[in-house]
Amino acid sequence: MIKQVSVKSVLDALVNVSVCAASIVMMWYMITTHDRSSNPSTAMNAASVVENLDAKGMSIAIKADDRLKRPTARVALVEFSDFECPYCGRYARETFPTLKREFIESGKVTYVFRNFPLEGLHPHALGAAKAAECARHQDRFWDMHDWIFMNQRQLGPTELRAHARELRIDEHKFAECLDGGSMEVTNDAELGRRLGVNSTPTFFLGEIGADGNISVRRRIMGAVPADVFRTALAELLKSAPKA
Repeated sequence: MIKQVSVKSVLDALVNVSVCAASIVMMWYMITTHDRSSNPSTAMNAASVVENLDAKGMSIAIKADDRLKRPTARVALVEFSDFECPYCGRYARETFPTLKREFIESGKVTYVFRNFPLEGLHPHALGAAKAAECARHQDRFWDMHDWIFMNQRQLGPTELRAHARELRIDEHKFAECLDGGSMEVTNDAELGRRLGVNSTPTFFLGEIGADGNISVRRRIMGAVPADVFRTALAELLKSAPKA
């Protein structure tokens, strides 16, 4: 015997399908919004992705210990990043080494890293940020930074502590720091939100004033190709006052 299907049952089924579809669309939107970046294989005009912030009056203070180098450069590049973000990892592995070689090690540009863990998307991002800051307390931030971005699938507490041992970081101090809070991470994230950061990686370029603060001039969003940074940095280097 064939049972009749009521109109109400059909409508209920359609509603359920619609709800599921809407949920999938929303999840995709959240992922692409918070983890968006540009495809490095796509030809890109620097002017189309570099936002001019000259009129915004934004500034970023440089802490005494957070530069990759301490050159006499008058131009700074500030990165807001999430250690578990795949696009941040791609930038760190593919683009950052080029910028480091061409601009930072040459003393033309000073580089500043700020934490912006997207905890809702990346469950290990906060712990990894704390680990990097705990390593900073023992002058090993950039060593931990490099290892994390090369090993983004190994960011649990056990893996982070094991690598701290490899770096000869004091295990007891590192463990205490990792188990506690991290005002550095909290303060970085709050600064990022004030500057309008809502995805990673986000970069700010600016001039370093006599007071040590960075007057923000440009913003770049996403893991864009090195040429985009080259063009934006070259323009700032031409206009920035000499040290």
